[in-house]
Amino acid sequence: MMMMMMMMMMMMMMMMMMMMMMVMMMMMMMMLVMMRGRRSRRRRSRNRWRGRRRRIYRIMETIVAEHIWAQNK
Repeated sequence: MMMMMMMMMMMMMMMMMMMMMMVMMMMMMMMLVMMRGRRSRRRRSRNRWRGRRRRIYRIMETIVAEHIWAQNK
């Protein structure tokens, strides 16, 4: 029973560590984005996001269309 408890505790600790690492990575990414010049950041990022979003939508559309076409065939 004690061994099981110890194992559970270890698993919990590992999970917590993983979560902390993920949060730290996210924070680092945010800091990098913030540091990269605030004046020219907005326009550039907005345009980039617009292009990326359009591309993503195009890809999604093609995937869905192919799926439907395959089913109808």
